Amino acid sequence: MGRKGTSKDLLELEHKNPSSSSSSAIGSALLISKKHKKREKEAPPPSKPTIAPVPKSEFLDKLKGFLGVMAEANKKLEQEAEEGNPKLLISKHLLETSLKLLRWI
Repeated sequence: MGRKGTSKDLLELEHKNPSSSSSSAIGSALLISKKHKKREKEAPPPSKPTIAPVPKSEFLDKLKGFLGVMAEANKKLEQEAEEGNPKLLISKHLLETSLKLLRWI
């Protein structure tokens, strides 16, 4: 079934260009002629890609700001620990107790 339709299509291509040979008519219809191959060879080589710096990311800017705030908070926490802040001592005791309970689980 499929071959009959294909043969008819090829015959139609031959009848459209009776002056040229059947292989060139088919080749021009399918873009596989020698002229097409020459066009590919004559095409200029692709240019080098342009390389640019990566645009700034809003997320990275926020992350840098957050890390700065965390560093300041850590310094403040260390100072309070050295001074013996009672709130900090209670928090430290609760944290240690929680860790002990977690180890039991």
